Amino acid sequence: MQRLHKTLQEQTQSTRSTRLHSISCIQIINMTTICFNSQQDLTSTTNLNIRDQDTP
Repeated sequence: MQRLHKTLQEQTQSTRSTRLHSISCIQIINMTTICFNSQQDLTSTTNLNIRDQDTP
């Protein structure tokens, strides 16, 4: 889980260095975390990232 958090932090920093967009993360019951750029239009979610915490 720390590994996942670190990856998300790195992604957030990388995105911030490009543009000042806020990233929203939603943790679902099945332990999947979805992060997306909250300022992007839903029709063009190019920064959509879905990661499973069960990944070793």
